[in-house]
Amino acid sequence: MNNLQIEYFLSLSETLSFTKTAIEKFVSQPAVSKQIAAMEHDLGVELFERSYKSIKLTDAGKLFADFYRKQRKDLDLLTNQVKDRSKRKHINLRVGCGSGWNMTDFMPQTISRVAAVDPDVKIILESHSFNHLPIALNEEAVDVIITLDVGLFSSPHLEIRPLTEIRRVIIYSECHHLATRNNLEP
Repeated sequence: MNNLQIEYFLSLSETLSFTKTAIEKFVSQPAVSKQIAAMEHDLGVELFERSYKSIKLTDAGKLFADFYRKQRKDLDLLTNQVKDRSKRKHINLRVGCGSGWNMTDFMPQTISRVAAVDPDVKIILESHSFNHLPIALNEEAVDVIITLDVGLFSSPHLEIRPLTEIRRVIIYSECHHLATRNNLEP
């Protein structure tokens, strides 16, 4: 069985006419008949019920037609994915964060998760002063920023999403003169 046989078979399964299939494929009607007969021989089943006036798919023919249509659709999808990947190469995602921030707690896991979803994305961490983060984002020096204060951002074209809840604590010496006062709230 070859691709030409499958192509003729799929066309014939739609037109249900050897003549129309031959015209569609720019070949003679005997050429179509020969390829279909060879395919039926290779598969060991009849794909079409032929009568003097018409043809129709057999049950086996319907199964093979469904299979080959799905195979063709899957091949087209795969071909498009490969073409898209070859065009894309690598995509850099520049992430700005505050100078001096320790990102080692969560960035390695984040980078791994992004790589698992899309291996073409490469995360590049950039350090900026807190006041320069919104400027870097606005000037497109970075694609994403991680910041504490969202009050600096008033542009309607920005999307702000919470990343984490930060634990807030106060640490003081028990020797401090205020530490001994009752009912003192931070």
